Amino acid sequence: MNMAGRDADKIQIGAIRYVDGIPEEKDVHYTVITVPNAKKGLTSEITGLVRKAVGADEVLSVKRRRIKTFEELVDLVRRSNRADLVLDGYHYMLWELGLLSPIGYIRGTPFDPTIRNIDGLNSIQIPDPPNFAVLVDGVQLWRPIWFPNPITIDYPSPDPCLYPLLYDAEVAGRRLRFTGYILAQQPRIQPEELKGIHIRIRDVGIGRYDKSWLGYPFDEGVKFSQVTGEVFVEDGLEQALNIDRDSFRETDVHFQAMRAYVWDVLRHQVFPSFKSRQKAFREARNTVAFAAASERFLTALRALPAALAFDVRFEDSPAQTLLATIKQSKAELKLERTAWELLVAECGMDKEAQNRLIRVLQALVSSELLNDVTEDDFGPLLRVLAIAVQ
Repeated sequence: MNMAGRDADKIQIGAIRYVDGIPEEKDVHYTVITVPNAKKGLTSEITGLVRKAVGADEVLSVKRRRIKTFEELVDLVRRSNRADLVLDGYHYMLWELGLLSPIGYIRGTPFDPTIRNIDGLNSIQIPDPPNFAVLVDGVQLWRPIWFPNPITIDYPSPDPCLYPLLYDAEVAGRRLRFTGYILAQQPRIQPEELKGIHIRIRDVGIGRYDKSWLGYPFDEGVKFSQVTGEVFVEDGLEQALNIDRDSFRETDVHFQAMRAYVWDVLRHQVFPSFKSRQKAFREARNTVAFAAASERFLTALRALPAALAFDVRFEDSPAQTLLATIKQSKAELKLERTAWELLVAECGMDKEAQNRLIRVLQALVSSELLNDVTEDDFGPLLRVLAIAVQ
């Protein structure tokens, strides 16, 4: 393009202002960058259009409310589904800057076990942050990661769980060493921007959280919305950085080794643990609920005219409990264990259905409603009741 003498063809990319007269400090290395009218440009960025589209209004805005401490911002965001829907451009910039900078966590650690127990916390070692601080408009920034979220505190689920990442090996003649963690938290990770894995090289965040978990090749459904993690690279991986230092070359052997390790931990530790922990939690909760329901039932049962002369032991097998119930009947109805097992198989009754049938029979026996039932009638009656309680 011919630029000589043609102002109309000139394109102004931006502006830089050099500020002189700043007092020097001994033994301190720093760079001062001044951006004119930064706040004006940050209040009308594209996330404003996103908020408008979903009908959301930012809570923090330089036009209405300014934060006095960075903790105010972090506390707001960790209670929200998305950071970009509650922060205007200026405050979102502060939040992301805190996430990427080599600074300390808002609470000194990303985890707070005082608000809810976190399994595996003692197995995690978070690297000490460098002696580095970032201040913007007089507000000191911190790494805005703080778990568990308020939504998790009273949620009926297994406690949040941490899984350590630890790798140290020579890969293609170069050392690769990193630590880190994966956190599983139900019902979900908040905000949306913290879902996935975040890689830090020498404490500096590389890009945003990767929600794909480095392209994890298996479908784990909603579990992906319940996990987050960080990788702290101490040696290696720098050659895999793209020129923008915001992403990695996936063909680099260090990147491939790290990705394979993270995938292995997800596939063989984190996601299998979801099922086993959820099953144990459900069984424990059901045990407590069943005990409470059983106590209410027995209290009501004892108030019947011919209350059973024994306390039902629900830890016994359903067949044993049923036979004990029938023996208490004045009708002296007979039911052999084999007959009961055939009934269970025929009606497809699980243990819960068997216990429901036993309770119905206990109520009938205690009310003396089986006294006039003949042996021939008892079998069909039992079958009808078995179907009814399914």
